[in-house]
Amino acid sequence: MYFPRLKIDTGKISHNARIINDRCAGKGISVVAVTKCILAHEAITPLLEHSGINMLADSRLANIRRLFRSTGDPSRIMMLRTPMPDEAEELINICGTSLNTQVETVEKLAFHCDRYKKHHNIIIMVEIDDEREGLLPEQAEGFCRQLIGKSKYIRIKGIGTNARCITPNGPTRESIDILVNLKKQLEDRLGIEMETLSGGNSSIWNMIGSGELPPQVNQVRIGEAIFLGHETARYKKIEGLYQDSFVLEACIIEVKKRDNIPYRIILGLGIQDVMLKDLIITCGRLLPRSQSSDHTMLDIGSGSKDNKTEKDFSNYRVGGIISFNLNYFGLLSCMTSPFVRKELI
Repeated sequence: MYFPRLKIDTGKISHNARIINDRCAGKGISVVAVTKCILAHEAITPLLEHSGINMLADSRLANIRRLFRSTGDPSRIMMLRTPMPDEAEELINICGTSLNTQVETVEKLAFHCDRYKKHHNIIIMVEIDDEREGLLPEQAEGFCRQLIGKSKYIRIKGIGTNARCITPNGPTRESIDILVNLKKQLEDRLGIEMETLSGGNSSIWNMIGSGELPPQVNQVRIGEAIFLGHETARYKKIEGLYQDSFVLEACIIEVKKRDNIPYRIILGLGIQDVMLKDLIITCGRLLPRSQSSDHTMLDIGSGSKDNKTEKDFSNYRVGGIISFNLNYFGLLSCMTSPFVRKELI
């Protein structure tokens, strides 16, 4: 058996996706499932579709290709990150919607849309809370005016925003209201109709549950909540969801005795697989110690042996397996590392 390995519980993922989609649908909100932390895995994305989610999104062109192979339908695929200009030609052939902030990039998309006679939707990102991508609200009208008429195949589908990706700021009713008012202002001044108001990511979940989210918000982009079962404003568990859909297992390759601790164990797991800070230790007796590119060190307990016998530590032996849960970046690392075996259960 190969280690480290990531055990992926497809039943739990399906359950989480279905619950989130149903709760959002009940409030008139469409869920876009964000697949970047699973690298748009060909065996996992169909679970999202079967759970009722109709649109999938990613930020990497290689993953967009996987989504296209899975769905065969560009209209159900969204590019989350503002495309690089050199990605435009391939993108418009395999992806129906992209988030945009740069006129130059939209011009590239428009050129290739005209060339291939392909329709493409643009969602304009507005920076309100997060200091990540996006126009300032006062820049949005001028940006839209530059896009109108670029191509009959380019459509301004809506506007969107992010929260809690870069800064610790979670979304607020005030920040979402800015987006709601901006959408109405743009429609009135430009004489266009925007179909979509994309209100944010997993950090907005509490606003959905409490009914605080304005009804004009009709789309959310959700990844972490589906795969790890928690919202990201305060990192609280979402009621009824699983937090252990992904479990990492690592093999003990060395056991050491130390004067100030009962034992130290070394795992065949390192930074090249996943950072120690992104692992969630599920056994209360194990304490994180340190890590190298190939090794992860954990201590068993702390202080002296406190009269414990050798039998108390017999489970921690060479060849034994230690299991971890993961935070979002831990999952991203494990899915990205070619050295972590992925096993669907």
